[in-house]
Amino acid sequence: MYFSPSFKFWSFTLLLVVICCSTQPGYSFSKYKKGYYFKGTEKVEGYISFSFDTYEHFFFKKELDQSRQKISVFDCDSFVYGDKKFLKIPSLTLKMGIWNKSAPLAFAELVIEGPVNLYKVYSRLGNAGGAGSSKITNVFLEKNNSKSYVFVSANSSKFKENLSGLFTERRDISQKISSGYYSLKDIEHLVSDYNTSNSKAIAK
Repeated sequence: MYFSPSFKFWSFTLLLVVICCSTQPGYSFSKYKKGYYFKGTEKVEGYISFSFDTYEHFFFKKELDQSRQKISVFDCDSFVYGDKKFLKIPSLTLKMGIWNKSAPLAFAELVIEGPVNLYKVYSRLGNAGGAGSSKITNVFLEKNNSKSYVFVSANSSKFKENLSGLFTERRDISQKISSGYYSLKDIEHLVSDYNTSNSKAIAK
C-alpha cells in the first residue's frame, strides 16, 4: 500500500506529540483532581496529584496553571484526593517484597471507617519505570481508634495469627478467620461484616 509523503509526515508528527505528552511530567493536568489538605485546623483547597506508589508525599496546585508544590507527610495531617481520604498515621512496619521497612509516618488511605478502620498504604519496590519495579499495597486494621495498627498479611498462617486476637469478642468472625474463610482478598468484606453487625447491636 502506498502512503503519500504528507501522510507519513503527519503520522510522524502525531507520534512525536504522543511521546512528548506521555514523557513530560508537568504536561498532564488530568491526573490532578480537586482536593484539599489539612494542616492543623487550616484547610487548604486546590488540586492534588497522587500516584498511589508512595506514602511520603503528594503534589498540590492552588490552580492548575500554577507550579506544583510537593507536600510531604511532615507538612500536613490529612488530605482528600477525589473521593479518597488519606490520614497520617505513625510507626508502621511495611512489607516490601522479602524486606521490612520502618515508616515513622505514612499517608494511609482510609478505605473503611467504623468500629474497625481499614487502611491501605501505598509504596513502590524499585524505581518507577525501572525493570522489576512494582507497586506494593500494605493493609492495616485499627480497632476503636486505638492508634494500634495490625498488619494484614497475604500469608494464610500469618493472616490468622495477626487477626485472631482482634475479633475475640465475635466468635463467628474468629471462627471464619481460623477456618480460612477470610483471607487478604476478603479483608474489606471481613471488616464490613464486623462493622455492620456491631452497629446493629449498638442500635438495639
